[in-house]
Amino acid sequence: MRRVERYRWIGGIWLGLFAFVGLYAQTGSDTPRLYWTGTFGGQSSEARGVSGDGSIVAGWTFTASGQRRAFRWTRENGIEDLGTLGGNTSEAYAISLNGRVIVGISATAQAGFSRPFRWQSETGMQPLGDIPGVSYDVSGDGSVIVASLNINQRLVAYRWTALRGYEPLTGFPETVLNSNARGITPDGTVIVGFYRNADSPSFLPFRWRDGVVETLPVPRGGAAFGVSADGMVVVGRIETDTVLNIPARWRNGVLEVLSATARGSALSANRDGTKIVGSITTPQGERAFLWTEQEGLVDLNQKYASLLAGGAVLYRATAITPDGRYIVGYGLNPDTRIQEGFLLDTIPEPSSLLALGAGVGLLVYRRTRRQ
Repeated sequence: MRRVERYRWIGGIWLGLFAFVGLYAQTGSDTPRLYWTGTFGGQSSEARGVSGDGSIVAGWTFTASGQRRAFRWTRENGIEDLGTLGGNTSEAYAISLNGRVIVGISATAQAGFSRPFRWQSETGMQPLGDIPGVSYDVSGDGSVIVASLNINQRLVAYRWTALRGYEPLTGFPETVLNSNARGITPDGTVIVGFYRNADSPSFLPFRWRDGVVETLPVPRGGAAFGVSADGMVVVGRIETDTVLNIPARWRNGVLEVLSATARGSALSANRDGTKIVGSITTPQGERAFLWTEQEGLVDLNQKYASLLAGGAVLYRATAITPDGRYIVGYGLNPDTRIQEGFLLDTIPEPSSLLALGAGVGLLVYRRTRRQ
């Protein structure tokens, strides 16, 4: 290497290192972080949904008197009670990507009667009609909600919009006994869940779009709980004649088992279905997992062991943001020794930023060489 080129290379490396330092200063940290949501004085809480930017978490918690309450949590303000529809309990199951709408179920003043709800900061908690049921998921802008309603003692999958109200999902076989809608894409066009036929021994997973129900292939039965933002990947679990609850995904309608040995459920996927979270059963109990195409299925407790000092355990991962950065769920908080909801921020490791800095140096070197 000629002396001039050597100097250019060294200068590029220094510029790359300066870029690395600048990136570190902007992020303020270069390692993952774990946050606990806390409770309202009760013995447990669960985080079920997260906004697209990871700033807001939704879920439910027990109060000191043992009642369940839907909550909204932020790093700045902590945990906030969303109230009820007049009864003693409520639970939140999902939040829109823009963070403005939270959905779930709440008891009403009428004993034994619960309804799906839609919560906004401007209006508070509002019922979605007068039919008993649960709202499980919501579109990215909060305009479309999927729910399972109790119609004549059977569950029926519905889609709700402010303009049309409730509309049952059509396209199921005539022999369907019940249906359950559990997930929806950010644009509100694709819905997933599971249904049961009169002649089926088990539930069957489905993907719905424009009135057409696609029954996803399974060995015996299964359930779909989440869908990627592009609608191409569905996640859930399957069962065989001998094994129950095998985590799986369907990519373009083709079944893929996430692990040949793990038993559990896949619950949520990122934008294109290349990152999936859920829970598996281990000899130590339930454990949260992350599945990627590069690493396969990995126990989050092993992947982020450095964050779990003092006996913390991540039991279940319930949702992941479209960009794959934020994961929510619930586990054991070692400080309180109770089950609490968590938010995991999987920001880049230092090696990733260092590689980026070296890349900047290489780019600078190549450009100066061409001059």
